[in-house]
Amino acid sequence: MLDHGNETSNVRGVVRFCAISADKPGTVVDGVIDNLAKSRPYKLNVHECGDISAGCDSVGDVYDSADISSDENGRATVRFVNDKLAVWDLIGRSVVVAEADSAKRLACGIIARAAGIFENYKKICACDGVTIWDERDNPLAGGNRGEQKSAL
Repeated sequence: MLDHGNETSNVRGVVRFCAISADKPGTVVDGVIDNLAKSRPYKLNVHECGDISAGCDSVGDVYDSADISSDENGRATVRFVNDKLAVWDLIGRSVVVAEADSAKRLACGIIARAAGIFENYKKICACDGVTIWDERDNPLAGGNRGEQKSAL
């Protein structure tokens, strides 16, 4: 996600949209968003287009929306199933994190096609070896970023 919506914001995150079935709607939405205000409500919006040429202001109207909230550390963990969304209808649109009360857009990114689950072992950052699937459990930066957390 980019922070073009508010250049003073440091909101960053990864959101994945995974199809439940190849031939019918249903999408698992999974991700993590950091550097939000602590313990606050937000909106995770899919917007009608993926044009971020003017930042989050050029993504069009809201196509679909979900309520999310940050924890006491300013992190929102997103995990839910939307039975109506189809991944093939989301490709090329954008995802936006917005304040729930003011609708101020804090961060946005383009929804792009990627490999299926466990079909692609690309790294978010080749410098620390953290895979995209393990990213949600690690801090965004710092000396401990490459260390895996215990499953206990």
